[in-house]
Amino acid sequence: MPRRDEHHNTVVAALQKDGWIVTNTQPVIRVGKRRIWVDIRALKPETGSVTFVEVKEIVNTWSPVLALRNAIGQYLLYRAAMKYIGIDGQFLYLAVSSDAYAGILSEPIGRLVLTEAQIRLVVFDPKVQEIVRWIPYPES
Repeated sequence: MPRRDEHHNTVVAALQKDGWIVTNTQPVIRVGKRRIWVDIRALKPETGSVTFVEVKEIVNTWSPVLALRNAIGQYLLYRAAMKYIGIDGQFLYLAVSSDAYAGILSEPIGRLVLTEAQIRLVVFDPKVQEIVRWIPYPES
């Protein structure tokens, strides 16, 4: 099992505050002989909705562009794997801090890649461990 991201526990706490029940951390997805682990699987009891969340920090790094490239690549890999095993990829979100959302993801390069790759975001505030915003479809 891979190492958890820096904000993994923060996002778990934020989802719980937002009314989600975290049913699994790092659930495995198998594609052939390969295994990948999404960070979080959560259930919203009142609607029965299930979501998967991949947590990424892309601001506190020496290269936000490289971190963005890696996060988007990982998201697309997970979305394809989920589709392969029959889980609708619409339930996959990339969790990013409010600083990342206000930083590189609000710059032209960030907006471009989010729109082109149709990345769904959940923005969280790590200081108060709360969800700031769900973005189910890319904004132009």
